[in-house]
Amino acid sequence: MKSIFHSTVSKIYGRYAADFASAPIFYPLTTGFLRLMDYTYVKRFNMVIGQSQCAMDTLSRIYRLPSQQLHLVYPGVDDEHFEIPEEKAVVRATEQVRKIIKTNYFLTVGALQSNKNHEQMFRAFIQAIHDSGRDDFSLVTVGDGPLLGQLRTMALDAGTRVDIHVLGQLPDEDLSLLYRHCRALLHAAFWEPFGLTPIEAALYGRPSIVPKIGGTAETVIHNQTGLHINPYDTNTITHALHMMMSDKTMADAMGKRAREEMLSRFTLNTMCDKLELLLTRYVLC
Repeated sequence: MKSIFHSTVSKIYGRYAADFASAPIFYPLTTGFLRLMDYTYVKRFNMVIGQSQCAMDTLSRIYRLPSQQLHLVYPGVDDEHFEIPEEKAVVRATEQVRKIIKTNYFLTVGALQSNKNHEQMFRAFIQAIHDSGRDDFSLVTVGDGPLLGQLRTMALDAGTRVDIHVLGQLPDEDLSLLYRHCRALLHAAFWEPFGLTPIEAALYGRPSIVPKIGGTAETVIHNQTGLHINPYDTNTITHALHMMMSDKTMADAMGKRAREEMLSRFTLNTMCDKLELLLTRYVLC
């Protein structure tokens, strides 16, 4: 991987196929078709590795797999490769990013498609600004996808009091700076089997606001390394934003614990060690 963040579908199938498959009108059809198509293949596997307990439960339910066939291995981040030195990142960063990192902001990173729930995150942030009167915070969105134009329109329509930046896809250096200086990562996808961006934020010592369902509930510890929210309820997202806005000391302490947790559980070396152990055990038996 040459980048911190990738859109999984576009990386595998190409951008145009990904935009078509991820469009709101087609997304339920394409995902349903893929599940049906690979059902017979998965049933033939001797071992299935899931990236979270949530993913394993889903695999077991969809493919009706026995528990002894399923094994858990959390994905890892290459901490040595992705922890870009700040001095190097600042030199290469755009002027816009240099300005943003001097301010207070929340960061969202992910494919700009409907299941990532960006529209609701925007609404929650707008509500948080109006309710609190804290117009010294902004929301920065990094990513690309079919909703790029729509989200930029929403950002413009939010008004002068609410500052939302929709930056599109960025180089690694720019994204590393945005991770490092944000108050917290906001990640409210409706469904995420694992969710790599909270792990990346933790690498830079930042906490995350994530759903209390799905894989993120396993990787972000509520009230310790971040906050859990209901992704279907704007008010719970707004409340979490208020907490992070009003207490920087709390956010920084959560971020410090998040980094410690990440380095103990979610490094690339940890992942490879577990995979090697599983595969060695399978070959030997």
